[in-house]
Amino acid sequence: MGLLHLHSSTSKTIQSTMKPSGLFINLAYKCIRTELCPKSELRGRVAALLRLDAANYTVPKEFFERNSHFFCSEARKEYSSRPHDSLLKHSVDQFEGGFSAITSEEWKEENLTQASEHLVEILHADWEKYDSKVAVKDCRNAVNRFLRWALTGGRSGLTVMSIMALLGRDEAIRRIEDAAVSFLST
Repeated sequence: MGLLHLHSSTSKTIQSTMKPSGLFINLAYKCIRTELCPKSELRGRVAALLRLDAANYTVPKEFFERNSHFFCSEARKEYSSRPHDSLLKHSVDQFEGGFSAITSEEWKEENLTQASEHLVEILHADWEKYDSKVAVKDCRNAVNRFLRWALTGGRSGLTVMSIMALLGRDEAIRRIEDAAVSFLST
């Protein structure tokens, strides 16, 4: 029986390439060394990642490289600003607060999406004071870009809310707080 219940072709590929001495050992080593993912949670985290990222799965090494930010905190690249991102300076401190009310038990993608949308509404109203032409879409894009940068260093991959759900409440909020401090000091 395989690690996951996926489409049979994907499951066979994963089973044939996932050897105990390969991906799992590398992930375990990084998790234990960095203490971001407790050893007891490793199998569940890998299984959840494989489920969410199954369509992109090719080989363990590529899977690990694409998803390493789930297992270790990596240095962020410099934030690359886009239009309306200057308005983030006025409200980046609200990001952590927008998610901290969600308990660990409620830390699920759908609740995170609702909290994100609520944050976008609040920030949009605030940002209109500085730029009456700012659209909700611009605000949502800036929020998602900042969160992706905070959580993964800007790496592409799963949706921001999937990333937050997989990282867990404490780690996601820690990364957002850390990124806010870095962002405001630039």
